[in-house]
Amino acid sequence: MSDAQAIYAVTATLKRMLEKDEELKELLGSQVVTVRPPDKARDSEPTKNQINLFLYGVTFNAAYRNMDMPDRGRSGEAATPPLALDLHYLLTAYGEEDDRGEPKSHAMLSRAMLVFHETPVLAREAIQNNSDSNLNRQIERVRITPQTLTIEDLYKLWTTFQAPYRVSTAYQVSVVLIEGEATGRRPLPVLRRGKLDRGWPATAAAPPVLSGVRLPLGQPGARLRDRVFLLGTALEGVNREVRFTHGRFGERPTLKVGADATATTLPVTLDETPGPWWTGIYSVSVRYPPPIENDIARTTNEVALVVIPTVTNIAKVTGPNGPALRVECSPPIAPNQRAIVLLDDHEFPATGSNSVQNRVQIDLGELAAGTYVVRLRVDGVDSSPVDIDAVTGLPEFSPKQTVTLP
Repeated sequence: MSDAQAIYAVTATLKRMLEKDEELKELLGSQVVTVRPPDKARDSEPTKNQINLFLYGVTFNAAYRNMDMPDRGRSGEAATPPLALDLHYLLTAYGEEDDRGEPKSHAMLSRAMLVFHETPVLAREAIQNNSDSNLNRQIERVRITPQTLTIEDLYKLWTTFQAPYRVSTAYQVSVVLIEGEATGRRPLPVLRRGKLDRGWPATAAAPPVLSGVRLPLGQPGARLRDRVFLLGTALEGVNREVRFTHGRFGERPTLKVGADATATTLPVTLDETPGPWWTGIYSVSVRYPPPIENDIARTTNEVALVVIPTVTNIAKVTGPNGPALRVECSPPIAPNQRAIVLLDDHEFPATGSNSVQNRVQIDLGELAAGTYVVRLRVDGVDSSPVDIDAVTGLPEFSPKQTVTLP
């Protein structure tokens, strides 16, 4: 691929192609071929025959923009794609007799167009001879394609330069592939498919797939000691383990699937015994043991599960600044988690701690007397102050999560 001089190389090569054409030389006489903007084209040669080739636009080439080139890396390797560009040129002819009724510019323009028509692909040798760029080494050839500009396009273009309009034609030159200095990653070849170089046994059965989580009583999230149900297809198996990975605290010890599991439902209890839990969002997947000892294990896709805090006790206390409220919770709050206590719609930031804690305390300040519903929010996840009536099945605020202030 080419370097940063590629655009210059294309312009220089096109200019030289026009200068070398013998018939165009005779028409031009003084061989004036320029690459100036339209408003500056006639500044130095206002009365001579002239061909002006102006690069008026550079656009990204959609086909190559995100494509890895064959010589940059193998399949599976992360390689930086090249900067792929299309160049847009405006070809204009000026004749010394144009203002006297002898439009020589028409003959020069047609001859210049014929030069590009007869050489639709830039020769590698021509590029190499007219620049120091290595554009000639790129895999894709550089092609010249005529473009049709509408009257509106021409009007906008010439109006931009505030220059008198001259009959012109446009060309697109592509593709120019510019290679940057950024390097990609080149992983080592894979030697074995698993420890025994066997991979996972092929089977005609559908793989196990998780589709979601069913929570008890339609809760917004799961509380510790809740029994939740993983839903999916082809989930049958033995010795399955459920993996929970917290977005901030990583993976915790796995849990066993309940004995009443089916091919579409896996019950699992959020047991506190194997290891700590934290409030937040977990990625949940099911791990299947390897069919052969020391071979690779199989894991399903992941689904999301929100573990919400549970308010276990509420106590009115006296703090350093006066009346305060102590809220105990489960699971505990980590030092870098943000806790907020909500009394109805009033928000109270909890006092921070440098250690894991299962309680927070807030100053009540001038809060008016009354009965308030207490919620605990940890990292944006709220506890649920709602119970489901056993008779009516309707939700109601739990009396255990309310506090009455005098």
